[in-house]
Amino acid sequence: MVAPTQLARCAAWPPRGNQRDRVLARRLLVNPAMARLLVVYATRYGHTARVAEHIAATLRMEGHSVEVATAARFSSGRSLDSFDAVLVGAPILGGTYGRAVKRFLREHREELAAKHWAFFSVGLSVIAEGGRIDTEKALKRYLDAVGVRPTRTEFFAGALTYTRYNPLVRFLMRRIVARQGGDTDTSRDYEYTNWDAVSVFARDFARELGPAPESLPEAPTTRPASYGESPISASK
Repeated sequence: MVAPTQLARCAAWPPRGNQRDRVLARRLLVNPAMARLLVVYATRYGHTARVAEHIAATLRMEGHSVEVATAARFSSGRSLDSFDAVLVGAPILGGTYGRAVKRFLREHREELAAKHWAFFSVGLSVIAEGGRIDTEKALKRYLDAVGVRPTRTEFFAGALTYTRYNPLVRFLMRRIVARQGGDTDTSRDYEYTNWDAVSVFARDFARELGPAPESLPEAPTTRPASYGESPISASK
């Protein structure tokens, strides 16, 4: 979403501010009807939130206005009419995607049927042998049960957030991962997400909407800040 301070700078002519502000001013004059997108997600240990925010940031760099909200906090009864497209994401836990996202999908089933929308799944199972196929089947069962069919789906590897698990979950996750020959040092977290793939997915989704407004200058490539890490150190 365009920040009020940016709008204020862009309202003046010639536009003041940095290069991003000048490009934004030019884009608003040439194409004021940039797409308005909604990214809705559920998260358990915080990683899906990071994926959702990364998608939103990429879409904004493509020149679109983006609102990000958790499925649990998206106002009940609120319409999706003001959004041109929607992205919904959730972590797969125990073979399913949780009740908050299911409620959102059921409530907006008819609206989504008339929109371009995507569902992105986040989890560790896609990196296990045969895990991608199992995850695809689990998502199909989940969506069929709700009665929705997204325009596209995508699957991203998640993270092992040992330091965020309670003792029982940490013990169980370590046993499961050990059987797969994975990372078992519970004193630290492990991240498996391909952030470049997340960016490509977001850009492709934006381009599927049709001719895009002029993109903003590309920001330096950085990965999102890790758990307990500052954004400054994340860029290193």
